[in-house]
Amino acid sequence: MIFWVLWLVVAIGLAIAELHSGDFTLLMLSGGGVAGLITSLIVPDLLWVQVIVAAAAAGLLLWALRPTLLRRVHSMPGYRSSLDRMVGSSGLVTQAITADAGEVKINGEAWSARSLTGADIPVETPVDVYEIDGTFLMVAVRPQLPDGYAPIVPGIATPAPGAVMPPSVLPTPPVAPLPGLGTPPATGTPDYWARPQG
Repeated sequence: MIFWVLWLVVAIGLAIAELHSGDFTLLMLSGGGVAGLITSLIVPDLLWVQVIVAAAAAGLLLWALRPTLLRRVHSMPGYRSSLDRMVGSSGLVTQAITADAGEVKINGEAWSARSLTGADIPVETPVDVYEIDGTFLMVAVRPQLPDGYAPIVPGIATPAPGAVMPPSVLPTPPVAPLPGLGTPPATGTPDYWARPQG
């Protein structure tokens, strides 16, 4: 039988799945699949030999290569694990959350969660992730914006009529004249800032 096609599919499938996990486990198993593929080309009729070689290669890669790769990736500047990247995400409670246990669904995935404040959070409540504690996401109820609230971005958006301006957003101060350049004209010329004003 032609087993090389099976090994090729396994190796490619595991390599693609690794793109979503990022912990190099599936990549090492994919390497085992490549070893099985090569063995199937040498001894095409001995499936048991192919399986042994694939398993041995995967085990060797997991033991020898994976820890080195993980150390290098974790030492890179700005590295954040997939769990750390959950901080700031929003989700929906699927099992009531208490100070000790609960479950929240984020981007279609279920995660164990606990209440950040210790207060119980009922099912179907929208929550935000604030911290990671071991394997638990520490969540709190998502703050509700007041009616009529519109986010204000100075210079980009203007508040809607009757909108509430949050205290953290202050009006942009007027542009002060720069020394030696004078006050910018209302409709400046392209080279205004490049030449001193007399």
